[in-house]
Formats: sequence, structure tokens, C-alpha cells
Amino acid sequence: MPEEVVMPYELRKHIAIANDMEIAPEIREKTIKHIARFGSYEALCALLDIACNTKANYGERDLALKVSRDVLKNSRKNDI
Repeated sequence: MPEEVVMPYELRKHIAIANDMEIAPEIREKTIKHIARFGSYEALCALLDIACNTKANYGERDLALKVSRDVLKNSRKNDI
């Protein structure tokens, strides 16, 4: 059975804001950038979920995909 992933409270807050369609798109885009700064596996999964969310506008989805690539690049640098 896989282990349960425990996310930091602050990351969970950011994910909730990024997925709340009642909040202005500008704020959600800033939040997506903040999620990327966590640089963790959980943050990467959240960014990919946002990129796949058809309720989010194109700009937000594209931004989530772009910053998820950056998270992957940074994780590779740290592994070497």
C-alpha cells in the first residue's frame, strides 16, 4: 500500500487558492508561481493537476505547465 503524502499547510492553502475559480485570475497566476517555489514532489503534482484542469483558463494552465518544467529542471540539478 502506498504511503500517504503529507503536504505542508502553506502548500495546501496555495493549492486551494489556485483551484478556486471565484478568485481573480491574476491572483491564481501569482499563486501558481508560489507553488512552484516549494519545489517538492507534491508541488509538482499540484502544478500538473492545475495544467490538466479544464476549468482553469488557458493562461493559467500554460503557466502551470511552464513552472512545472522549471521544477523538474531544478530537481535534476539538485540530484547531480
